[in-house]
Amino acid sequence: MIAGHRHRRVFAAVEAIGWYDRAIEAIGRLTSDARVLLLVETALSRGEACEQLGRFAEAHDDYERALEAARQRPAGSREWLESRALAALVHVLWNEDNYSEAEALLPQALAAASAQGVHFVVSQLWYTAGSMAFGQGDWARARSSHRQALEVATAAGDLEVEALARHGLTETGSITGPFDEALSEALEADRLLRSLGQRPMVHHNEYMTAQLQWLLGNRDAAARTAESAVAGCRDVGNRRDEAFALTNLSIIDVSRGDLGRARGGADQAVEISAEVDSPRLELMVRCWGSWVFGELREHERVEDDVQIAREIADALGGQFLGAPVAAAWGWVLARRGAIEEAQAAFARASDLAGDAAFEILWSLAFELMCWEELGDGAALANAAWRLLDAARDRSPVQDPLAAHSTFPSVSPRTFTRQLGNANWSAPLH
Repeated sequence: MIAGHRHRRVFAAVEAIGWYDRAIEAIGRLTSDARVLLLVETALSRGEACEQLGRFAEAHDDYERALEAARQRPAGSREWLESRALAALVHVLWNEDNYSEAEALLPQALAAASAQGVHFVVSQLWYTAGSMAFGQGDWARARSSHRQALEVATAAGDLEVEALARHGLTETGSITGPFDEALSEALEADRLLRSLGQRPMVHHNEYMTAQLQWLLGNRDAAARTAESAVAGCRDVGNRRDEAFALTNLSIIDVSRGDLGRARGGADQAVEISAEVDSPRLELMVRCWGSWVFGELREHERVEDDVQIAREIADALGGQFLGAPVAAAWGWVLARRGAIEEAQAAFARASDLAGDAAFEILWSLAFELMCWEELGDGAALANAAWRLLDAARDRSPVQDPLAAHSTFPSVSPRTFTRQLGNANWSAPLH
């Protein structure tokens, strides 16, 4: 077990799992009271190593084994162990996209950890609760839960969970804005995670940092950060986060004109999502990928990706990525000649986006590409002006995209006056 811990400390998860397997085999031959304590500790540690690798089904089995062993202890000596196992189960259920079971178990896990005064477990559970709300598109609940995690963590002086909570606020802020505030949280999370040597979370946080840098117009810094995230995720064997990082890098590459690498990254992300078997991950990479392949005018691929994304979104429920998926579907419908249905899809995307800044920008970008391709000048101008208005003071990288598309429909004098402050360092669509 100790050898496993040493390997896990340097995030050598595969080697750690091998040592934990040997430990569990040896523990099975013990007859002393220490057997249960050792089994719980080893099973929880093995599960965490499996989660690092995206082997969520194995991790789930490990946590169930730990919980079963903890409950063999007499009352008064099992509650601490039980609270840790319950929290681990909630976390892996979230990773497995099994939100209904995770949310059903969450109150029991919170109650058990609170009763034991285990503040770091309580704050971790609030972080997981926020991440589940994020995965369902409930931005207000996500922000509230992550703030609760931050409050508990800072009160207890728990720097690791403070970093997790700040990362959670980064994720929600990357959708709702303000993007500069979300980037500040991301940078503080990065500082804390690096000081703690928490490499998997450093790289997990990096790809969100990259997205925010890109949204704020710093494309070169965003590319460097995303490249670091991809390399880091590969180094620690985190396949799930590698797919997320590749997807973010592919979007950044489109805006920098590197369409070949963008295409390759989007393809790799889809392959990994199938390997990891995470529906919410596949929804994300398919939806983002449709934007990449839309830029490449690979319309059959766009239609396939959007159709799969819609099916996954319907199966998962919630509002996560509902707006951009609806907008991408509108583009597919418009190319089929179903213009009224397409307009209805774009209107639905607008309703679903609400006041979430990123979803507004992303949905309008899909609509703009649609009308540009079809040559509908009036619809294109309408979408472009709305995108320009939405991007102003939010995301300068979107300004030139909107500005370029308004050009055919406005006079040069109006065009110059309205767009003189646009960030022309970003390429035109």
